[in-house]
Amino acid sequence: MSSIESPANHISHNLDDGEMEAFYASLDGETSVLSSSKNAGVSSELTNAVPSEETQRALKTLQDFLSKDFLVLLNPLEYSTMKTTLDYLSSLSMDDGISVETRSSIVEVSREFTHWSWDYLSASSKIEFTIANLLKADELEEGLEANKKHFREHMFLETELHDQLTYLEERKKELEEQINAVKANISASRSAKSMAIKRKREIFEEGKMLKANRDELRVQVPYMRDERELAKKIQENIRDEWLKLGEKVNKSLNL
Repeated sequence: MSSIESPANHISHNLDDGEMEAFYASLDGETSVLSSSKNAGVSSELTNAVPSEETQRALKTLQDFLSKDFLVLLNPLEYSTMKTTLDYLSSLSMDDGISVETRSSIVEVSREFTHWSWDYLSASSKIEFTIANLLKADELEEGLEANKKHFREHMFLETELHDQLTYLEERKKELEEQINAVKANISASRSAKSMAIKRKREIFEEGKMLKANRDELRVQVPYMRDERELAKKIQENIRDEWLKLGEKVNKSLNL
């Protein structure tokens, strides 16, 4: 008895892998078309979603912050509120009624706010540092001027005492009857001279120290002034960029 093949067996023998793959590829194409249409409807619904009251309040808060001077936002309370608002808005999606353009602007504000905050505080630290050192340089300059004046005064005093000592020693030879008094004056003058010389040396050493400190800072003065001006320019640029960013975001939100 001859065997009879079933239709299924006959089909499997006549179809190759290429034909089967082409068949399922055509089905995949049909599925993609249906999925695209479905997704388009969902996307349209999401685009028309209305932001919640909390989201609207957060957007209003962001607009208010964008209208303020950047320095005000570095106040601890303002900074904390700003970061909280940005974190909240950055976590939203189209499901929350936030458009792609608005979300992109919020992300940009969050990124730049964090970056510029660090730059602004760094510039403030540089300004404080340079001001303190410039004041110190001025104080050392004044101290050195006072030291020079004191040195000249004691140098003049030393000369006077020296002349007085010479005179008394000469008078000693001439005035034997006043020898005791003259000896006392000589002793006192020598003591005063020694003290003046000692004090002159001390003042001289102080002067050298003051000059060394002054010279060290004097070399840094132009650099510190440049640093201060650069830091001020950085702050001014940040303020300008912040205002521009605020105008850009406000324009986006108003749209």
